[in-house]
Amino acid sequence: MSRPTRRVASHRALVGGTLLVLLAAGEADSANTTGAPKVGMPQIWLCGREHTNSARGYHRRGIVLDTRGHLWRYGFSKVRVDPWLSSDLANISEEALLLRYRAASVSAEKVPLGEISRLLPLIVKAAKARPTKARSAGADRGSDKLYCLTYDSAKRTYEQVLLDEKGDWERTNRSEAAKTLMTWLNARLGKLYY
Repeated sequence: MSRPTRRVASHRALVGGTLLVLLAAGEADSANTTGAPKVGMPQIWLCGREHTNSARGYHRRGIVLDTRGHLWRYGFSKVRVDPWLSSDLANISEEALLLRYRAASVSAEKVPLGEISRLLPLIVKAAKARPTKARSAGADRGSDKLYCLTYDSAKRTYEQVLLDEKGDWERTNRSEAAKTLMTWLNARLGKLYY
């Protein structure tokens, strides 16, 4: 068996270390005193903004809010293959989201838990509405998505709730709950700079 190249080995170490950091973002249960969540714990990830573009090599960057109020920023540029390409956004595993956010680093900003608790019922309401039909709006602009996540504790999966998408294709969730979430998230998350 051949040894992995230095680049592959360092990438594996980086991904492994990042996953440990992401796991530490979760809420600890009473039987777990280490602070790291166990698989099957309550929801960790809540809402985010993500930009992807494949026009000149694949780029993906974003910011995601966790349920403890931490804001995580991540980005990938000019990768050949992105391991995060979930085709079923209605059944996303925790492991898949860890892969999605694998290069994230926590920012100094923190959202008060009271604000987060006010978001939860809005996310449930927005999840019941469907976004408008996608319409073509340009080319080579990529996709800028504002989304939230619902969590099914029985299946231990997330569902992505699209609030708004701009770029090559545009669509939006027109529910009042989604509009309120968009206003709050746009103020909290700001724009992504590419």
